[in-house]
Amino acid sequence: MRMIIIVFLFIAVNTTIVIDGIDSYKNVIHMNESISIEKMQEYPHRFVSTIDVDHDREDEIVFSAFWGAHPEIQAISIFEPFQKDYQFHYYGDIMVSNSCKLWGAYHDRKLKLYVFRFLDFEDGALILKDIENNQKLRKSLKVKSFDLEFADRGMSFLKPMLVDLEQDGKNELVTILKQDFERSKGVISCIYPESGKLLWKYETGPMIIDAEFKDLEGDGKREIILSTFAGYKGLKINDTSDEFSYVIVLDCHGKARWKEKIGPIYTFSHSAVSDVDNDGIFEIISATEFHSERPKASGRIVIFDGQTGDQKGEDQVPLVSFSKPVVVKIKEEARIYVGDSDGNLRMYDRVLNPLKKKKIKENALIRAVNVSSPSNRWDYIFAYVQDQLMAYDMGLQQRVFHLNVKPPPGINDYVASTILVPLNTKKGNHALVNSDKLYMITESKISFSKKLENLVKSGLLFNGLALLLFNGLFIFLFHRLRKTSLFKQQRWESTGDTSQFLEVFQGIAHKIKNPLSTIMWTAEKIKRSVDRDEADEEKSKTENYEQLADFLVEDVKILKQQTHNILKLIQIQKPRMEQKNLKPILERLVDHYRALLDKNFEIQLEMEEDIIIPIDENLFKEAIVNLMDNGIDAMPDGGKLTVSAIPVASPSKGGVGHVLIEVEDTGIGMEEEDVSQIFTPFFSKKEKGTGIGLTICRRIIEAHGGKIDVHSRKGFGTKIALIISKSK
Repeated sequence: MRMIIIVFLFIAVNTTIVIDGIDSYKNVIHMNESISIEKMQEYPHRFVSTIDVDHDREDEIVFSAFWGAHPEIQAISIFEPFQKDYQFHYYGDIMVSNSCKLWGAYHDRKLKLYVFRFLDFEDGALILKDIENNQKLRKSLKVKSFDLEFADRGMSFLKPMLVDLEQDGKNELVTILKQDFERSKGVISCIYPESGKLLWKYETGPMIIDAEFKDLEGDGKREIILSTFAGYKGLKINDTSDEFSYVIVLDCHGKARWKEKIGPIYTFSHSAVSDVDNDGIFEIISATEFHSERPKASGRIVIFDGQTGDQKGEDQVPLVSFSKPVVVKIKEEARIYVGDSDGNLRMYDRVLNPLKKKKIKENALIRAVNVSSPSNRWDYIFAYVQDQLMAYDMGLQQRVFHLNVKPPPGINDYVASTILVPLNTKKGNHALVNSDKLYMITESKISFSKKLENLVKSGLLFNGLALLLFNGLFIFLFHRLRKTSLFKQQRWESTGDTSQFLEVFQGIAHKIKNPLSTIMWTAEKIKRSVDRDEADEEKSKTENYEQLADFLVEDVKILKQQTHNILKLIQIQKPRMEQKNLKPILERLVDHYRALLDKNFEIQLEMEEDIIIPIDENLFKEAIVNLMDNGIDAMPDGGKLTVSAIPVASPSKGGVGHVLIEVEDTGIGMEEEDVSQIFTPFFSKKEKGTGIGLTICRRIIEAHGGKIDVHSRKGFGTKIALIISKSK
């Protein structure tokens, strides 16, 4: 009994240290994720957008500022984001009216100047303007057939979007109008920018607040997915009412494909588009946000089929607003993130089953922010709340970035995408933080010395040292105890073989000692690598660090397996005997292997009659499965495995005295010297064998009062015979 307590103590301490070591390793991974930040600009300059002016697939940054004493005029400044001096405006200043929106630019190689393209609103009409960077107006076109009602009442529009809707090589200019008066309908229009021709216009009852463009039908043409706001002004247009917020899908010609109500009055609909189930068809994930701080109805997040509008999943949370969903693919598995007004960041699977909820801030609307772009693939989820921007790992377990921010003047709260703006560049992952100051954040690589510091701070090295000290002390005490008379009187329950227990335990101690030595060697090598010449290349250091970290993790796994082996050995105490019929038990096992194996294997059961004997069914099946697995492993090219059970008469007692169970294969067989060692703990000829399976098997049979015998011949196969008494 004392020995069992000692062994359990050994297992408990080692398991605790190993589990803590695994957590420490996870902390090392998180600590080595780094986001750096750099302040680029302070207001009164106002960040407007990013744009690729010189068509080098890298974004430039657009600023706007009031021009002196003329608030109706703005100075547009454009510069390269990676300049040392951000006050140097590489492309100069362009003076335009405050109503102008920049949508494009190009380089006139002949005149060696840049031309900037604006959309303006003058006297109730939309005007396309091309202005050179020397302030010369090159072209001005009035958009034809574009008549607006109440054009003199605070008309404006969101940033124009240049999109090749038909994917025919010709870009269209898509605009969303914003009307700041009581009866404000939604208007989205499509213009051919070279001629000023209005291609189409679509109006809605609710206000349009956002648009995304995806080829939902797979026909090479992009559909337009609209998000809306239910302002409740009594407008009903194109089968939509501003009593509801909608998800609306238009084709590339501005015709409605389908529309679905998503929320009641005073709600915003926010939509994201992704192929969440990897079936080649895009889904639209939409969520509702209430205009009031404390909603009086349930918040909804819904998945729609992008082609038909059929609902494919939904989650409702009482009295909660949701932010715009963010969809991320993690090893082809879609994860949907959304913030709510209770201060949570939520994670769902592809059918909106809740996976995790992370509390960020009490009673505050959390906005998940998508910062991905064609050249950016961030492995973080960003979230914005009031005056804070944060980033979390994909599992929402640890915060890896935090920045206090203040929204810039004039920003609409529901347009959360303007807080964090992806920056397309060839220099890695970059994004702009648009607050009262403009920041650039970068996913940066940290130095090797910093990684080592993180390794120490995480506690992983201390876990290895604790394993080494504890197991060394245990082995020392074990050898001392072995010499005492008390230890010599101990019996290994069910076998009575003290020497075998010592042999097993010494084998386990040896198995544990090896990975501990590797962990210590690895730690010492990491220490030596820090002292190397500073001229060593950072890349070489990083690769060396990753290799050493892999060694540590692999040896922790080995320690975990060895503690599992100890547990298996000591768990086999007195079996819980019940009278069981062997025939259905063996039939189920044989049928299972027949279903698993291919036609090269023949699995046969030879048993003519029911045989009822007292056994512990779970332990008995474990022993038979172990023997069958060994037989199959011995036949790599296929063969015949036979399981048989026959009753054996007892002349002295009369009737059946015991049962003979045999597992025979036609495999490669064994040498005579190997046969004599197969029950020796940790003896194995398999490349990744533990050498403990047959030891456990023999313990199970002997615990049943039985015997196990092996007959094998090299090249002919192996037969293992079990003899179990019919009365225990």
